Amino acid sequence: MKLVSVITLMALVAFVASPARAAGADPVVIDRAAAKEHFARAKALWAAGRREDAARELDLAYQKWPDPAQLYNIGVLNGELGRPVEAAQAFERYLAEERTSLGPATRKSVEALLLKQLAQTGTIEVHTTPDDVAVQMDGKSVGATPLASPIRAAKGGHVVEFTRNGYQTQMRRIEVQPQARVVVDITLPVDLRAAAPAPVVSAPAPAPGRAEKADPNQTPIQEPGPPVVSGAPATNRSRVAGTVLVATGLVAALTGGLLVWKFSSDANAASKRAAGPAEGYPLAKSDYDRALDRRLMSFGLLGAGAVASGLGWYLSVSGRPDAPHPVALLMRGTF
Repeated sequence: MKLVSVITLMALVAFVASPARAAGADPVVIDRAAAKEHFARAKALWAAGRREDAARELDLAYQKWPDPAQLYNIGVLNGELGRPVEAAQAFERYLAEERTSLGPATRKSVEALLLKQLAQTGTIEVHTTPDDVAVQMDGKSVGATPLASPIRAAKGGHVVEFTRNGYQTQMRRIEVQPQARVVVDITLPVDLRAAAPAPVVSAPAPAPGRAEKADPNQTPIQEPGPPVVSGAPATNRSRVAGTVLVATGLVAALTGGLLVWKFSSDANAASKRAAGPAEGYPLAKSDYDRALDRRLMSFGLLGAGAVASGLGWYLSVSGRPDAPHPVALLMRGTF
């Protein structure tokens, strides 16, 4: 209900205050009556719980009458639908097109909404060899390399496809983390079958007076399509070494701790015996000193195990493949 009230408020701005902006627009694009109908259907569909249909009608309303105020509504609606990329794009365009008419308080409020959506997105930076490779993400065209800017994507898994004539198609599944950047550097292998011309085999000419008949039992030979190569990264050796080092260090630290406890107990027992009869003091003193020496060595084993575990953990973490690199958000909504 909160969204409906916001959209209703913005509708007054869109359909009352905007004729001055729309007056100079192409009259073929502007259709105020159709825009109002789509907008009314968007409100009704939202109230009925049909979110996807409401978003579609709101987009149509903007296409019929591209008033910047509608971009605010589109941003709010996509935010409610869990589409942070589309919502952020709408808020950015709204701030850019209304930069001279928004008051400080309104601009600050919209920028806060924009930052909330950007916090749920990351970026994919694409580099390809060769250039002029068509890039698609989740079945939608992104453009051809080199891309003008990184691809903004919502958090989660995405399938990116790379195609170019004469080269083998490549696909990658990329996991995007919020406010993080993933760099994809890919080389497309040449499609040798496409590069080499097929040999021409001339069939013997049929005998004069006889028509050649096709064999109905013969299945035509079809060439397989280009293989799809998956880009699963190889296991990093430092991760394996780190895991082994962590396990060894933990065993050493645990053993050292147990030995420290044992020799401390032996030293306490010898100390009690030394306080007894005088004739037993030399033997008790010897046992006490030996227990202290062994406890000291046990402390060394405990410390070495802790250091090995820490070093192993560092190697394991630093060896993670495709680790995202955090980037800072820009306050003005630029990307």
